[in-house]
Amino acid sequence: MKSGFVCVIAFAAILFLFCASASAAIPQQINYQGRLTDPNGDPLAGPVELVFSICTDSLCTTTLWSETHSGVVLNEGMFSILLGTLTPIPVSVFDGSLRYLSASLNGQPATRRIAIGSIGYAYHSAVSDTAVVLRGGGTTDCADCNATFVNVIGPDSVYVSQGTAFLGKAAGARTSDLFGLKGYASNTSSGDAFAGRFEVATGGTGIHYGVSAGAQGNSVSGVYGLEATAYCSGTGSAFGASLTAGGTGNGPRYGAYINSDGVGTGATFGVWSEASNSFTGDAYGGYFRGASDGTGDHIGVSGSGNCASDANAYGSYGYASNTSTGDAYGGYFSTTASGSGVHYGAKAQANGASSSPVHGFQGIGENTGGGSTYGGSFFAHADGTGHHYGIYSEASGNSSNEAFGMYSIASNSGAGESFGGYFAANGPSGTGRTTAVSGESTNNGSSDAIGVYGWAQNNAPNSDIRVYGGLFGVSDVGSGEKVALYAEAPQHDGSHAGVFYGNVWMSSNLWVGGSIFEVGKMDDNTYRTVHSQQSTEAWIEDLGGARLVGGKAHVELEPLYLQTITIDEKHQMRVFVQLEGNCNGVYVETGKTGFDVIELANGKSDAAFSYRIVAKRKGYEDKRLDLLEGPTPEEREVMRARLNSELAASRAKIQEGQQRIQLEHKTAIQEPVEPDAE
Repeated sequence: MKSGFVCVIAFAAILFLFCASASAAIPQQINYQGRLTDPNGDPLAGPVELVFSICTDSLCTTTLWSETHSGVVLNEGMFSILLGTLTPIPVSVFDGSLRYLSASLNGQPATRRIAIGSIGYAYHSAVSDTAVVLRGGGTTDCADCNATFVNVIGPDSVYVSQGTAFLGKAAGARTSDLFGLKGYASNTSSGDAFAGRFEVATGGTGIHYGVSAGAQGNSVSGVYGLEATAYCSGTGSAFGASLTAGGTGNGPRYGAYINSDGVGTGATFGVWSEASNSFTGDAYGGYFRGASDGTGDHIGVSGSGNCASDANAYGSYGYASNTSTGDAYGGYFSTTASGSGVHYGAKAQANGASSSPVHGFQGIGENTGGGSTYGGSFFAHADGTGHHYGIYSEASGNSSNEAFGMYSIASNSGAGESFGGYFAANGPSGTGRTTAVSGESTNNGSSDAIGVYGWAQNNAPNSDIRVYGGLFGVSDVGSGEKVALYAEAPQHDGSHAGVFYGNVWMSSNLWVGGSIFEVGKMDDNTYRTVHSQQSTEAWIEDLGGARLVGGKAHVELEPLYLQTITIDEKHQMRVFVQLEGNCNGVYVETGKTGFDVIELANGKSDAAFSYRIVAKRKGYEDKRLDLLEGPTPEEREVMRARLNSELAASRAKIQEGQQRIQLEHKTAIQEPVEPDAE
C-alpha cells in the first residue's frame, strides 16, 4: 500500500541568523513534527525510516545537509523529530537565501519540498545582534563605532581582559572578494613594513600561537588556511613566508609545522612547494638544512607517509624533469667523508601490515633516447679497510608469503638483451678471491633452502631458441684449473652435489670418482640402484641378433654406429656370439663394416643367435688407463678444504656485517616526535 505525508511543521527561533559572537550558543537543531497517512487518509503504523534534507531549491538539485532517522515510532501516524541530532546543521546552510526541506519515507523518492521560513525574533536577531560586525548595515546607527570599539585605550589599540580583543568577520553572497580582516602597510624609506604583526607573550603554559589561521570551504575553489605572497623587484630576497622558532627551552623547535587532512578524492599535501627561476640562478622547490651544532641527530629532511587505505603511501617522493641537456635527479643524496660515524648516502626502510607490497626503496629509470637507463646506481669506493657494499639487501618475513632480499626484473621489448641481474667482481690488483655471485640460504623451518635458484622461460613460438635456467662458463686465460661449475655436498646417503631431472648432455669427457648408477622403482614400491659397467679402454658397443641360413650369416653394422668407432688393422672389432638353436658351433670372421658367422664342420643348420660387438671409440682408440688430468683426489681435497675455509670466512664476515647493521638499525635515527596539534 502506498503511503504519503501529511505534515505539521513547527520551527523555533533556531533558524540560524547567527552573529559571530553568539553563534556557538545557538543549538544547531530544528524541531519537526508530522503525520503519516496512506492514500485513504488512514494513519500509518510504525516504525519507519525517514530521510530529511535541506536543499537550495524546490527540486532539491543541490543538497546542503541530510540525515537519516531509522526506527521512528508513530502514534496514530504522528511523529516528532529533532533535526540535527545525528548530523549538526552547519551555520552556513542558512546564509539568508531561501531554503527547502525535503523528506522521504522508507526509501521512496520525495514528492514534496517545503520552503523554510523565519519568525519574528529571528528578524530582530539578524539586525541587532550583527550590528557591530556589519557596521552601518540595515537601519542601525553606528557613527561612534570607531571611538567605542577601536580606540578604547589609546590610538590603534583594542584591549580586553578576557575573550576576544578584536573580531573581524565578513559574510555575504557576492562574487567579489570578502575580507574578514585586511592589513596594508607601505614604507617608502628604509624601515620595515608590516601589513600585520602578531605576537604572544611568554607567560602561561598553554599553546602560544603568533597566528592561528583556519579556512573552510564547500566549493570547487581552493581553501587556504594561510596564503602569503612576496614580490621583490629589486636585489633583496623575497620570502613568501619566513618562519622561525627559537627559545631556550628543551622542547621541539619547528620553524614550520604543517598538517593537512583530507576526506575527499583530491590530493592532500602537507607541503606543496614550487620554485621557478627564468634566469640562470638555481631554483629550489624546497631547501632544507640541519645545522651541525649540538650532539643530537641532524636531519635535513624527514619524510613520513602514513596511509590507512588501498592507496599508496610515500615517505618521500621526488620527481625531476629536464628538457635540456642538464642532468635530472629525482633525488640526490650525499654525505661528507669526515667523522667516524656511519655514513648513509640514503637510508630507506619500509614497514607494512597488509597484503600490499612494501618497498624499502624503489627506483625507476626511463629514457626515451639512446642513453643508458638506471633504475638505481650504487657505488662503493675503494678507500678504507672496511667492507664495501655496492648494495646490501636484507629481507625478513613472518608470514606465509615470500621474503626477497632482492627482487629484480628487466624487460626489453627491442633486440637488446635483458638481465634480471648482472653481477661482476673485478680484482685486477687485489689478492683476494673475486666472486661475481655468492648465494647462501639458511632456513630454520621445514621448507627447502636454496643457495641459488635459476629459472628461464621463453614464450616465443620459435622452438629453436634455447632456454637456460643457468649458464656458467670460464675463460681460457691463465694456467690454473678451469671449473665452470663446482658443486659439493656432504658424502652420505641423501646428499647430492647435483640432481638433474631430465636429460643430461655432455659435449666432452665425464670424469667420475665413484660409481655411475641409475635408480629404478620396484613392484614393492622400493627404489633400487643399478650400476654402470666401467672399462680400461674407450669401447662403444652394439647388440643385435640374426639367423644362420645354410650354416652361414653376414651382419652388416649400422652406418650411424660406424661413424662413432674406428675399425682398421690395428683396432679390430670384438664380436661375441650366443647361439639360440642347435648346431655344430660357430666361428666369426670380421671385416671393416661387418662380420660373418659360420657353422663349424660345414654345418648347414638355420640356428638363430644374438651378438654383442665392441669397437674403439673414434678419437680415443689408444686410450688405456690414462693418467688423470687435473688435480688428484688429494689435491681436490686440499682445494675443497680451502674453498670451505674461504666460504666459512666469508660467512663470518657477512654475519659480522649483518650484526653490525642490525646494531645500527637499533641505534638508527629516530623519527621526531610530533607535537600535539589542535
